[in-house]
Amino acid sequence: MSPTLDRRHAIASLAGFGIAGIASAQALATQSTPTADPSLDITGSIGGAVIAVSATGRASAPADRAIGQLVVRNQYGGKDPKGPMPADAAATPEVSSDVASMFVDALIEAGVAEASIVTIVPDETGGSSYFGPGTAVVVFQVEGEGIKTLGSLLGALTAIALEQGLMYDQPGAMLLSDACQDLRGSAYVDAVAVGQQEATLIADALGVELGELVRAAKQSISFGPASYGMSPSDACDDLVDLGSAVRTYLPPFDPSMTNEFTVYAAIELTFAIA
Repeated sequence: MSPTLDRRHAIASLAGFGIAGIASAQALATQSTPTADPSLDITGSIGGAVIAVSATGRASAPADRAIGQLVVRNQYGGKDPKGPMPADAAATPEVSSDVASMFVDALIEAGVAEASIVTIVPDETGGSSYFGPGTAVVVFQVEGEGIKTLGSLLGALTAIALEQGLMYDQPGAMLLSDACQDLRGSAYVDAVAVGQQEATLIADALGVELGELVRAAKQSISFGPASYGMSPSDACDDLVDLGSAVRTYLPPFDPSMTNEFTVYAAIELTFAIA
């Protein structure tokens, strides 16, 4: 389930028996839920019919910092990759340390701290990088009110790349917050509330009473406003920083996105039928 869906659109399903939604304990025991770890099984075994729902909760806070990223490349000499290659291969512009210095100088002039800028160029990587042969990357971090300048800073970098006859990938950006761990807890609380509401609606539709919670399983944690999937971990401590941003693509920069960091928690709840 996409973490970008509204919490009111949580997917609800009855465990085991397809559209009818009534499952025996034997049928339920044969089902596997590989994404449901860790999980809580209150009864140890579920006897009788159950109602199971999947729900996504969310919690947001203003971002306190943001990382911007631009990847530039020289494979096509600043020309259309489908067009003819330059007759003189030596004329193909290279992403040199001099160009990287232009990026750094522009960012510093715009108010970004030099310590908050990292560049990697082919000169330093033997002509290759995470993003492919001949590519360079510049990443920078802005904080507080500086987040509002993210779009103009990325625009300045793309202008320099074009002036130097270089191509570039879509600029990337990631919003972050020191409140990440607290937001994880709040997102779980929200997911439980959504799941209980959905389960109650299903019970009412079936004309039965919703019983006790018998199982709770984690499905996933993700981060936003765009879903950040650069790491196999869903821990706040493993979110991207300046050091790791030179080795992975950030989500595409969207100037319309709100200045918020969001945590999405997807869970599965199973209730007995009273």
